[in-house]
Amino acid sequence: MTLGGCSAAPDAAPAESAAQTSPESVQGRFSTAQQLGEAVGAAALDAGSARGTVEARSADGVISGVVEYELSADGVLLAGEVTVSEPVSADLGVVRTADATYLRLPPLAAVVTGSEWVRVPADDDSDVAVQIAALTSELGGDVPGASLLLDDRGRATVSYLGDERLDGADVERYQVEWDDGTVTTTEEYWLDADDLVLRVDSAQQGPAGVIAESRRTYTDWGEQVVVQAPPAEAVGELPDSFS
Repeated sequence: MTLGGCSAAPDAAPAESAAQTSPESVQGRFSTAQQLGEAVGAAALDAGSARGTVEARSADGVISGVVEYELSADGVLLAGEVTVSEPVSADLGVVRTADATYLRLPPLAAVVTGSEWVRVPADDDSDVAVQIAALTSELGGDVPGASLLLDDRGRATVSYLGDERLDGADVERYQVEWDDGTVTTTEEYWLDADDLVLRVDSAQQGPAGVIAESRRTYTDWGEQVVVQAPPAEAVGELPDSFS
């Protein structure tokens, strides 16, 4: 089984939000990616937990899933149910704790490995471990807004797209775009009144067209979420030959 890092857009996207005001003359509260990233990250860490959905597509494949998050300054713990629909179809379980990632395998692979789950230590740098890390990254393995903090030289362009209603909430919508000379990355953020992210759309485009697209939604900010490792008796180690 091959796990690819997908960053992608849904075929059937959630209902689009309706813009209420988006005059170009209106200036948003954030003018740099750093400002936006700091506000979004601080709000997420203050809430400490959330639930969400992910839909992603890239050349490596297509994934979708539902995820629960525990967030702290030490990192993001997550537990999710994921469907990989391309290049092969598989339903997986993913749990990331502070010291390992656990992957619940499809039945056939579980027979090969001898256990329902396999454990990949956080310090494992094998090729398969790198692929699994890419999967957890796609599921929202970083605090929301973390990618914006990478723009420490202020090269990204931030545009305020106006106030909207999204799933019954009043939100502000921002677009961030940066170009590394080869790939143009665009991210759009929908923030509620507390700067909590309700939705993030991301796209990467190269000379040949779209490379990857994704949509993440977040709900239930601050509600209790407990991420735990699977029962020890259901967990085995990742075989060296597993791929």
